[in-house]
Amino acid sequence: REALASEAGETIRETGVSAATAVVESLARSFLHGLLFTVSFTVLTVLLHLLVRALDSKKGQDILLLETDGLTTLSDYFVLCTGTSAPQLKALADAAERSMKENDILPHHVEGHRGGTWILQDYGDVVLHLFSPEAREFYDLDRLWQDAKKVDISDVLTGGKQWIPQQ
Repeated sequence: REALASEAGETIRETGVSAATAVVESLARSFLHGLLFTVSFTVLTVLLHLLVRALDSKKGQDILLLETDGLTTLSDYFVLCTGTSAPQLKALADAAERSMKENDILPHHVEGHRGGTWILQDYGDVVLHLFSPEAREFYDLDRLWQDAKKVDISDVLTGGKQWIPQQ
């Protein structure tokens, strides 16, 4: 604050009031941008937790939340989850989609419903990957994205146990 006030004071002395107004407006825009970023980040965090809870409620296994921001332009987060059968994968996909839809978020793209081994739901900032155990092992996204930050979701999961893949 003191530095900003000092900068505004200097600007007033050097260039007049109109330049100081421009500095204040610029600072206000920066503050609002930061505030909007914080709100957006918080909303995204809440939605990720809702998504993980939806998967956990349908007994999704090996749920992993990866922060991929900075590693790819595809999305900021990947959520990986294993279902033990085609009907469970469908139930996981339905629960995830319902959880997001209840918060006015619809997938941009969905793939794999018919195959029953890998279902992908793309929500823009978040991409959900639902796998059969065989598909998860075959595609091995856990290894492919091993440089991504593993987000702690133990406080969201029933029983608080988070799965971390072997390196």
